Amino acid sequence: MRKEKTPVLVVGGGVAGISTVAFLAVYGVPSVMVERRPGTSTHPRARGVNARTMELLAALGVDDRVRAADSARALAANSGIRAMETLAGQEYGEMRATYFVDPLVSLEHISPAGWCLCDQDELEPILMECAVELGADVRFGTALESWTQDGDGVRAVVREAATDEVHTIEAGYLVAADGGGSRVRQGLGISRSGAGTLAHYLNIHFHADLREALGERRFILSYVVNSHLMGALVPVDNAVNWLLHVMYDPESGQSPDDFPEERCAELVRAATGLPDLDVKIKSVLPWEAAGLTADSYRQGRVFLVGDAAHVMPPSGALGSNTGIQDAQNLAWKLAMVARGQAGPGLLDSYEAERRPVALATVEQAVLRSQDRPALVGEEGESVEGIEPDHTVHFRQLYRSTAVATSPHTRPAPGGSPRARPGSVPGGSFRGHSGAGEDDSPWAGDRDGLPGTRAPHARVSLDGRRISMIDLFGRSWTLITGSAEPWAPAMAPVAARLGLEVAVYRLGVELTGPDDRCAAAYGGAGTATLVRPDGFVAWRSDRPSPDPDATLETILRALLDLPRTTEEAMMPMPRGTDARTLLEGP
Repeated sequence: MRKEKTPVLVVGGGVAGISTVAFLAVYGVPSVMVERRPGTSTHPRARGVNARTMELLAALGVDDRVRAADSARALAANSGIRAMETLAGQEYGEMRATYFVDPLVSLEHISPAGWCLCDQDELEPILMECAVELGADVRFGTALESWTQDGDGVRAVVREAATDEVHTIEAGYLVAADGGGSRVRQGLGISRSGAGTLAHYLNIHFHADLREALGERRFILSYVVNSHLMGALVPVDNAVNWLLHVMYDPESGQSPDDFPEERCAELVRAATGLPDLDVKIKSVLPWEAAGLTADSYRQGRVFLVGDAAHVMPPSGALGSNTGIQDAQNLAWKLAMVARGQAGPGLLDSYEAERRPVALATVEQAVLRSQDRPALVGEEGESVEGIEPDHTVHFRQLYRSTAVATSPHTRPAPGGSPRARPGSVPGGSFRGHSGAGEDDSPWAGDRDGLPGTRAPHARVSLDGRRISMIDLFGRSWTLITGSAEPWAPAMAPVAARLGLEVAVYRLGVELTGPDDRCAAAYGGAGTATLVRPDGFVAWRSDRPSPDPDATLETILRALLDLPRTTEEAMMPMPRGTDARTLLEGP
């Protein structure tokens, strides 16, 4: 039997799986992806790519390609969620809720990016093309037959459909991106918790010329409620390419088999209010709306991402975005461990960071799905606990051993951090497990502090006006003031640790900062260390008497690297972890 080796094997070729191999390739680690289907999705499904995810796609270099996709160009001016009796009939109203942020609303105060409506059948090929260009080995028509793991790695048996050949792939790690019914997750015995199944739907992809009935309206989707059906009508090109989601009820004995093409065509006519409409059914995809999160994201050398880790209803377009963000968070950590630049403890931070966010995001999707019927055409919220879209998309808060936080730093008015009296110059390191007095996964007004996404602000670099976000996403980055010792200290530290760290000084390489930049990244003595995923890993609001030692200690702790010889010789109090360093008084 033929044998191969790869640092990482990814199982599943949907959005999350393809994103994982693409990000691994960006971070310089080869990987193999296997997917039993013959190719990427041919059915339009998930389509809302939020601005935070577009920031990550920009780091991959594919954001412009995504915006140039046929559906993205066709839907660039679409906005709003409506309700109607039929497309050609009475409109009931438009959803108005204070938490909802329309894709056409400018996000310049938060992000350099914006929403993009790109259907999954177009997004997946773009991501796959990117992954292959960057060196990933992507194999469709290849099924995972079985796998085992031990302390040294994973041994997988795969079968190629075209030749029926069976061979083995030995990998350092396995990433399960094989969907909501993940066989890998089930094989690990990992259970799921949450609201469970909410409803069953058919996603009917059809072609019909609806331009006259649509008129000048350009909505994201419209709920359709009449005596024949309750569903959602979704434009793909505002002309002849459409989706219709309709509910069916397995408890009453219904199944997808009860909806042949002609019945689906009649449902389309009922939704459009056009009884003589010429309809061509392209495909019908059954799906389940559910809210579930895996009780563990990792077992040994196997990790879960995307729908294998969490499933949520589509309200708010949070599912695939969460999966892409899982992929990036895990990929940079796997890459650093695979390259020997970090210890295996760094991988523990994946579950510590992403699972609390997923639990909260799944809850938000469920609450939004419950809120939709009551909010159509009404003001205000009728379901409690819904966080604003901006919070869910941009204000995630990580607590893990890959975040160094100081008990002496707090947000000042406007979100700008400041040091409390008595703060040690280097700050402090405290690894978080996800629990504490304030265990909310949302950052609130703590923008710019460790564990939060590095804030957007405008500066000039080499004569170009850019966002600070544009500096992040491929390597570690240190942002410092112009008149302090942090910047020159980083180069020798990075060289000793074998790391790539980009260093930028405000007022030197980065000029003309806007007011937001000063508030977010501080003054002359401030240093902000940003991880490859664009999250702040550590921050100091004061100069250090020994910046070289401070930076090395912080990075060794963050990356689970052995302490320096000098540190190793120092006695440590009983019960002190190697990560608990630089504690303030």
